[in-house]
Amino acid sequence: MKKTLFVGIIALAAMAFVGCTNDDVVAQRNNPEGDAIEFGTYLGRDVATRGTVLSNDNFLNFGVFAYYTGQNEFVHASTPNFMFNQKVARNDTSAPWTYSPLKYWPTTKNDKITFFAYAPYHEGTNAITVVSDAATAGVPKIKYTIDKDKLDVAEDFTTDVLMNEVREGNGSSIDSEPRDVEFTLRHELTRVGIKAQLDREAYNGSKVENKTKINILEIKFGGTAFATDATYSFSIADDHARGAWELGTQNQVLNIDNLLNKTNDSIGGYVESGVRLENETLVNLFGSDDSFLFLIPTNGVTGTATTDDVTITICYDIVTEDASLAAGHSVTRSTKKFNLPAGSLKQGVAYTYTFKFGLNEIQLSASVAGWDEENVNDDVDWTITDVL
Repeated sequence: MKKTLFVGIIALAAMAFVGCTNDDVVAQRNNPEGDAIEFGTYLGRDVATRGTVLSNDNFLNFGVFAYYTGQNEFVHASTPNFMFNQKVARNDTSAPWTYSPLKYWPTTKNDKITFFAYAPYHEGTNAITVVSDAATAGVPKIKYTIDKDKLDVAEDFTTDVLMNEVREGNGSSIDSEPRDVEFTLRHELTRVGIKAQLDREAYNGSKVENKTKINILEIKFGGTAFATDATYSFSIADDHARGAWELGTQNQVLNIDNLLNKTNDSIGGYVESGVRLENETLVNLFGSDDSFLFLIPTNGVTGTATTDDVTITICYDIVTEDASLAAGHSVTRSTKKFNLPAGSLKQGVAYTYTFKFGLNEIQLSASVAGWDEENVNDDVDWTITDVL
């Protein structure tokens, strides 16, 4: 099942939406107005923003850069002389897409415009910041910053490029109706979900008794190549080409504590806040299957280069109810670090990591999918160390 976000047809006149499935929204122009450049939306099922899945009911804006190059094709000396970080928006999903000031196709046949688009549009206070300016030649550059204090409202980041578009398209007459501009936005970050469960049939031969629970206290990402900010540059290799990330300061540590769905329900008087594992039920540590952590790809589409590039460290308590003790329970604390294998955290790929807790060990597995594909199991070798 495809899981992409499509942005196309920028509409200034009314739009009628048909094809009411979850997989598609088909945009249809009514009474197009002259030679105006028009946009609109085609939306797939699984574009995530603000920590949750963006649906046809809440996608409200995107940004556009446009370079007019006359009869010439785009080169790195070109400047965004036609649109610069143009916001295209609608008030609600029943309203048409609008932008201002309105722009029109060139009237000379085969005059070219190159378009770069991204979503969601940056408002100056979130993770996405346009760092290039209207006077600078070359492709747009956008900085993405992971704010550890705002992980619960973190934003996805999607882009597309359309090279050397012409008004008439397919060699038709300049007197024909202008063609529509259609973007197919692609995920440029890495998406992560984390789940866990208590395995009472422990792998070392010991059975975990019912009075013993696991309480997950903290999870951190780190590693020698792990960065919490990076600058994205659009590609001009071809239409819909994926861009590249330049990492900021590396060897960073990201505590995802405020994403964890914690509770302090008592376990025999133990009330330390954390994510409780009380039986074999698989628990989403973020509380919802529609909530995710967005990370900056370490090495583009190829993923991590070595097992030291990115690590996951988990701290947890093993709690056993025991009425004979003064506290009503016993508790021991452990911290373990997992080195992600080479090829992890690829650009545009979604990962679900699952921790399985036994009595003395943790097993970690991963399912991996491109956001355009169904999940598939990924057999990986994990390096696990105790952190003292």
